[in-house]
Amino acid sequence: MGEHEARSLITTLAAEPQPPSTIDVERAVRDGHRRRRRRLLMECGAVVAAVALVAGGVGLLGRSGGRSAPAPVAAPAPTRFDPLVRYADFGWLPPGMSERSVSVSSDGIVLEARTPKGKPYEWFESQVGVALSPAGRNVDDESLVPISQGSDENCPHDEQAGAASAIQGRPAQWVFRSDVAGTHCRWTATELRWQYAPGAWAAARIARAPGVTDIPATLVHIAETLQVDRKEPVRMPFQARYVPAGLRLAESLSDQGVPGSKKWRVELYFEPSGRKPSSGVGSQDDDSGPGVSIDVLPMSASDPNDETGPPNTTVDGHPAVRMRTKNGSGTDEVLRVLDVRGFEVSIMTSRLRKGEPERILRGLTLLGPDRTAWTTRPLG
Repeated sequence: MGEHEARSLITTLAAEPQPPSTIDVERAVRDGHRRRRRRLLMECGAVVAAVALVAGGVGLLGRSGGRSAPAPVAAPAPTRFDPLVRYADFGWLPPGMSERSVSVSSDGIVLEARTPKGKPYEWFESQVGVALSPAGRNVDDESLVPISQGSDENCPHDEQAGAASAIQGRPAQWVFRSDVAGTHCRWTATELRWQYAPGAWAAARIARAPGVTDIPATLVHIAETLQVDRKEPVRMPFQARYVPAGLRLAESLSDQGVPGSKKWRVELYFEPSGRKPSSGVGSQDDDSGPGVSIDVLPMSASDPNDETGPPNTTVDGHPAVRMRTKNGSGTDEVLRVLDVRGFEVSIMTSRLRKGEPERILRGLTLLGPDRTAWTTRPLG
């Protein structure tokens, strides 16, 4: 597919009305996108598996018949991200998308945004998502917002890439899929991928974004204004002085509501030291090994209908929920403690010794709600 052909298709598609949403929003409300909670509660019926897709490569991009402008000088992307450093952030978003999420792991960054609505504890599915890979790795776009607002099971679930105009002077491509409802199985532009730095790729999607009528143009604007090579440290409202031996920090997650609001939550996830990152094509996250998640949010954003259920015990005088499941190599546990210095603290452990959540909890130093007192060194 040449550039002229792709542009013509995109223009036609942008003018078409979007199909109605088939997403169960009420179901998505329950604890938003706490990916790590669902990972560690797999014995309780929650399993997460992410499949990485190849970004397409230089061969696909070579379909463009025109010449790209010389790429501006860009700082090289790291080969691994630091989970405690925010390397990237949105530069522009459609109006009203003031709720943000940032997930940083050594092998990928996911930026998400949405318009606020509902109660303080309701975190709806994202409307805009951008995934970045380190240099030399395939971009993992499976963690982004839904591909479309609906799908037609009668359409083949295929995808193909077509050339796009350069982003900041570097190669880009559209991803077209034929499984979108309401398009009679025609190829529909659902994603933009581009090199945000030499040898490093990003992918962007939009779903159910109010006021967005030209999805391709909006994706291009988001890509062109994306801020990279940032050195902003992740700030946490606690210090963890005890983490089980053999585990390393693998990911940080931060959700932030409207600036200045009390709606936020943060999370650190730990996995075995020396564990290799996902390899890309056809790979899956291995949920069978040990892991620890520390999740903190203000009581003002605590969900009275949290999936773990009502308190069934107390810990150091605080109402708490304890869930425990034995498995062949250890114990899966969830400890959710309410109103600890105004916070809700959830600690989840998988394939570890019984009682580790309490040990981790008692090793936590909570720093209070004042963000100026939060630390950029939450470990040790």
